Amino acid sequence: MKTTLLLLMTFFSITYIQAQKAILLENFNLIDGTGRDLQKNKSLLIRADTIHSIFNYGDKILIDDFETIDMSGKYLLPGLIDGHTHLATDPSSNNTISIVEKQLKFMLAHGITGVRDMGGDARLLSYLSRQALLDEIESPDIYYSVIMAGPRFYSRDNRVNRGSKGVNVGEAPWMQSINTNTNIELAIAKAKGTGAIGIKLYSDLNEEMIKNITEEARKQGMLVWAHAAIFPVLPSLIVNADVNALSHAALWSSEQLVHAAEKGKRPVIDTVLNNSAPKLEKLAILMAQKNIFLDPTVIVFKNAKPTSIYNNGLLATKIAFSNGVKLTLGTDRPYDVENSEEIPLIEEMEALVRDAHIPAIEVIKAATKNSADLLNIGDYVGTIETGKKANILVVDKNPLDDMRNLLEVFKVFKNGAVVKGAN
Repeated sequence: MKTTLLLLMTFFSITYIQAQKAILLENFNLIDGTGRDLQKNKSLLIRADTIHSIFNYGDKILIDDFETIDMSGKYLLPGLIDGHTHLATDPSSNNTISIVEKQLKFMLAHGITGVRDMGGDARLLSYLSRQALLDEIESPDIYYSVIMAGPRFYSRDNRVNRGSKGVNVGEAPWMQSINTNTNIELAIAKAKGTGAIGIKLYSDLNEEMIKNITEEARKQGMLVWAHAAIFPVLPSLIVNADVNALSHAALWSSEQLVHAAEKGKRPVIDTVLNNSAPKLEKLAILMAQKNIFLDPTVIVFKNAKPTSIYNNGLLATKIAFSNGVKLTLGTDRPYDVENSEEIPLIEEMEALVRDAHIPAIEVIKAATKNSADLLNIGDYVGTIETGKKANILVVDKNPLDDMRNLLEVFKVFKNGAVVKGAN
């Protein structure tokens, strides 16, 4: 019976895919997400949920039945990925399902087809992730993490109370309190059981704990993402533990401001970071060798006092990029569904070009290919290539001239289908 049902489901799935009319996107300018230069006068064929072929405008089309969308003068690029969100910190108040679904729909309509959530209630995230994956709601695909931190964090940060209601603080599988007596193997197994793909190392952990968590996570097939500094553990020690990514360039800059930590105090990240930063340059080279990504999140520090915190983050990002570190893009900020002119991810991209002087083509690569590669989904999304999922953003004007041109959305596709909210 089960075999018969499986065969019927497979038959109807294949029949449905074959019945879908292909879509020809004709005569656009291509930014493919790989960092290659802009390619003019290209066309692309979507079949089912996949990029079937990419070719020069005017070339012969190899199938007969398709719908044509004229994109003359438009700019096509991969769907964007916000690599640092918090969708479920407070599911009983600010992050109810109805509120979050509106935010997700808003994000998708603006070309964001994937998000990396950096810690919240996994019960809600698991539900939303399934809904998004199956396109049962209009939403970016959601990849989420669990938080691991020391006991002191759980005693002083009220967010963990809001994000783990119904479970003793520090005991939820998605928000675990870690100490020297913790069974790390079991802790990782519990984390994996939530459906999370990554572990976020947040606060109050020592160097040995960080190494033990990272080693066991790798054995169990999970990624590890960390704050760039888990004071008093500095970035270099976290890098030596072989985590997959660090967040917050302003914290990463503390490696250069190590004098405070040497006295047993918290490093002062608002000390002005000079252009000459040999410790950061050395660390960046090591990160590049180890293929450890950096998620700068510069804009979240834009209004921090003093302004040196923001400037340190910008300079640290530039140093990392200049020494071969792969950047991903995240915001660590909420999305206001009533304000279509202030999209946090686009503001982050704009700041990296304008203030950190990262080339625009590389900023787009950070928000697409690099972010997908960090999540281990780069074989499926993140670039415009034959055989990949048709997650596509089309805008009216060239974002390489001005990142705010990404606000001029013409169409968004997710899994080969036009996103209704984008029209």
